[in-house]
Amino acid sequence: MANELEIIKQAAVELSNEWALQPATIVSEEALLEQLSDKIAAIISMGPDPFYRLMYRLDISENKIRQLTGSTDVSRKVAALVLARQLEKIKSRREHREKNNDIDPDLQW
Repeated sequence: MANELEIIKQAAVELSNEWALQPATIVSEEALLEQLSDKIAAIISMGPDPFYRLMYRLDISENKIRQLTGSTDVSRKVAALVLARQLEKIKSRREHREKNNDIDPDLQW
């Protein structure tokens, strides 16, 4: 559980620069989702082009976005997608870092 909170905090720090979040106030996944949701709602209000450009840049599947069409609290659900994608990136980096540590130092670049 502590490791999961550590990953959430790392995600908050990484997302804070791009999303102008307040990482010091993020003590849980719920708090992070709340801040992301507010930012996403603002982007959605600007129109579809900025929103879809952002989703493309974050590598969030268009199919996942389409599934949310017409649902309630879209910004909250998109925030969950953004957070899930960020967590995937963090976990992937950690796994690759661990795998790279297993390589013979003479064979590393």
